[in-house]
Amino acid sequence: MDGIPLLLLALGLVLLSDLVVFGLLLPSLLIRTVLARRHPEVVFCGATDRRRLALTIDDGPSGPGSGALLDLLRELDVPATFFLVGSHLERDPNFPRRALQEGHDLGNHLWRDERAATL
Repeated sequence: MDGIPLLLLALGLVLLSDLVVFGLLLPSLLIRTVLARRHPEVVFCGATDRRRLALTIDDGPSGPGSGALLDLLRELDVPATFFLVGSHLERDPNFPRRALQEGHDLGNHLWRDERAATL
């Protein structure tokens, strides 16, 4: 009976190491070695030794609050990347242009705001 807890612990450590390799390291390796080389126009990783913080905002634009957020970011001189939901652009069609003009980056999140599992 004493060997069973050790066996379960060993199995747990093996599963954890697999999760780290396949869940964290492998995607990063694929991005850096395959995707980045095939698509040099896309920034996957910054080429710098400086530590930087990236502010990302998902699921916008969300109406008047998005404009207020741009105002605040301009006041603080903080750049951000907005991952937009395509169908939300009807709420504020000028948002992407303003965000770009003010020095922010844009990314595509989805067309509709739904849970990915139900798509």
